[in-house]
Amino acid sequence: MHPVLVVLSGAVIKALALVALLSGPLALIVAKARGRALKGEDALTYGWFAVVAAALYVLGSPAVLRDGLARSLSSAESFTMPWRAVPIYSYGVLLATGIVTGSVVGWSLAKRLQIPLQKYVTFCAVAAASALVGARGLYLFVQWKAEYVAANGAVLWDRVLFPRANGFVVYGGFIAGVVGVLLFARRTRTNVWQWTDIATVGMPIGLAIGRLGCFLAGCDFGRALEATAPAALRGLGTFPRWADLKGSPAWWQHTRSGVTLSSDVCTQMHGIVRDGRCYLSEHATHSAPVHPTQLYELAVGVGLFALQRWLWPRRRFDGQVSLSFMVLYGLARSALEMVRDDIERGRGGGLTTSQWIGLSSAAAGVVAYLWLRRRGISPAKSLETVS
Repeated sequence: MHPVLVVLSGAVIKALALVALLSGPLALIVAKARGRALKGEDALTYGWFAVVAAALYVLGSPAVLRDGLARSLSSAESFTMPWRAVPIYSYGVLLATGIVTGSVVGWSLAKRLQIPLQKYVTFCAVAAASALVGARGLYLFVQWKAEYVAANGAVLWDRVLFPRANGFVVYGGFIAGVVGVLLFARRTRTNVWQWTDIATVGMPIGLAIGRLGCFLAGCDFGRALEATAPAALRGLGTFPRWADLKGSPAWWQHTRSGVTLSSDVCTQMHGIVRDGRCYLSEHATHSAPVHPTQLYELAVGVGLFALQRWLWPRRRFDGQVSLSFMVLYGLARSALEMVRDDIERGRGGGLTTSQWIGLSSAAAGVVAYLWLRRRGISPAKSLETVS
């Protein structure tokens, strides 16, 4: 397993950025030429292309690192300079694949509610952009002092602007995605529960695909496995040292911060026991076998997708599907956190950040579920407009 799939040249990144940047204005010109009136939904769609262009610019422009984001945006020189090559990570590719797959699944349901394609595409763009910003934002919040501030107090902007094999928190994406959906529903004056139900049918399969990216990146791993664990499971939970990088996150943590192993097993792995933890040698070719919690959550995602897809045509009220997901995933994620061991997680009050969010969201989901069920309003057969 390796986090880098392919390395794109600077010329390719620059071309993609310019295409994304110009696609919105060109679409506007074509719409005007056809005499089509501009709607708020159109502006959201074109705004999404601008966001993509900005992301590609930050990835590829050398002026961002040299001058900072603000100065580089005001300088035309950054577009004339050769842009740097950008490695494309498996995590990012599979995260994007998960978003697209979830959106396609959602479209098969949106058609049944007679939702126009452009409205649905705009909804997906808003939800995806909100989720990505939230997922990145929560990771920055949790890991700010540990990863993004130097010993002298200076902010390490290159790490902030250029996330690598990981750097996102799923729950941050869920929270921000819900906020984006709420704002979209309010802006379009439509029933928010219909949108959340559509989104949470495809969301679990997107989550499963994204967790495969986590597995290839080696992040979000679990505690050390017992020596009696099945050989196949131990093989899946063994993460290598990458020859051209510092090493997978599990390998890095086991060599720098140690891992909980018995003294006999530690000796067999040529490690050193210190303060009750086993520290592997930096020359070790792989980590200690750990729970592949990424694959556990992949299985949870597939199971929840099957359940959500079965439930959607049988739902008794709008919101039943999304609130079911909210409760079930909150409980499942909180349970999985008990076998997670990566240090890139916030903690407080004996629980991890994800456990606090998962248990709180599950409780809130139960309350909202009972409230909506008590109202006894049957699900609408088409997209409802609300005042």
